[in-house]
Amino acid sequence: MLIAQLTDTHVLDPAAAEEPPWVHIVDCNDRLRQAVALLIEETVQPDVVLLTGDLVDTPADGSMAILAELLSPIEAPILAVPGNHDDRSYFRQAFYQPYTSDDHLGWAVDLGPLVMIGVDTLDPPLPGGRFDEQRRVWLEATLADAADKPVAIAMHHPPFLTGIDMMDAMGLIGLEDFADTISRYPNVTRIFSGHMHRPITSIVAGATASVGLATVHAVQLDLAPDADLGVADEPAGYQLHRFVGGSWVTHTRYLPAGS
Repeated sequence: MLIAQLTDTHVLDPAAAEEPPWVHIVDCNDRLRQAVALLIEETVQPDVVLLTGDLVDTPADGSMAILAELLSPIEAPILAVPGNHDDRSYFRQAFYQPYTSDDHLGWAVDLGPLVMIGVDTLDPPLPGGRFDEQRRVWLEATLADAADKPVAIAMHHPPFLTGIDMMDAMGLIGLEDFADTISRYPNVTRIFSGHMHRPITSIVAGATASVGLATVHAVQLDLAPDADLGVADEPAGYQLHRFVGGSWVTHTRYLPAGS
């Protein structure tokens, strides 16, 4: 099975009244257009495309319509979890999933070789995420239902501290509870996330947890305590996650230099 991950696309509506500062660094919409163009030319097409949040910069009819147009060349099924720049009501309309809760957009999909579970970590209006008791109970029940198959989890906010303090301050509340929950399910083999705008890998309760490569600007890598948050125009792209024989291999596809 091959899973393509696109994350933190931050699609913008040119007609919007306010421009975020990163529009002067990269063209977010064009970056996604290029990523999709590369993806649909892969010699082996993904079985599913996973979107791990912050798909638009500001949720509105205009930006959501542009996002739909940019994603339209993709023929593979799309699974998506919202990020803190997304809005649940717009998201529910744009991405039909078998949501299992009215209060958050959690879902579980049997992909054949594995079950993919989407965890909604939004905690609006805050930029950080939350794994609370309601989501813990839901995830526990969902994992119990999938106990006979390998499981991968998708979520926007990574379930680990990265050492980039300013981003970790906008990270996931409830890290320990999340790790404790999945620790009881050794069939959780992989966790995919976004939010950090640079590829990062860790281990959470025995499962490999990774942050995908954003299609737009990167967060500056500075591991000094309390370093200022900066952005940089570093190589962007997407990742391909191959699941074969119970094992994962991840490949990174970069956009052409100068794009």
